[in-house]
Amino acid sequence: MKLQLKQEIFPLLGNKKNSTSRYGRREIKPGKNIVFVMVENPDITFNAIVTNVSYCKFKDLTLEEAKKEGYDTLEELKKIVEN
Repeated sequence: MKLQLKQEIFPLLGNKKNSTSRYGRREIKPGKNIVFVMVENPDITFNAIVTNVSYCKFKDLTLEEAKKEGYDTLEELKKIVEN
């Protein structure tokens, strides 16, 4: 499965980022291989394995989720998810 990520998110992969938030529900299950593809340059990719899937409403996102995403504040995460 391929998922697109914006260029500014790629430096967080494999470093600070160990989670990703998405609008809507996806058919993603633990154990699946994911290929993240950079929106601005599809030749740049990052491979990952899904270890856990959980769902919450956008309004219920927390600082803990933001930190798993590699951000210092909840506002940073919400800004990225909204765009």
